[in-house]
Amino acid sequence: MSMSDDPEMQQILAKQELFENIKRIQKICWDKCMSDGVDSYLSSRQEKCLENCADRFVDAIVIGTSRINQRIAGGSH
Repeated sequence: MSMSDDPEMQQILAKQELFENIKRIQKICWDKCMSDGVDSYLSSRQEKCLENCADRFVDAIVIGTSRINQRIAGGSH
């Protein structure tokens, strides 16, 4: 059995990919929404921006993953 066939290894790799995506979301959204600096608290605008940014990023990942899975299942490249 190769490492790619091992369910435990697949789970570890999936978790690693999830954590990498979360880190990427944090950096992109932080850079976008906090460009005017950081106080001791988030303004309502910053909070909403971070929330919307993260939501759109997750939506894009879900849509992209779904399309890739459809192509794999359909055998098209």
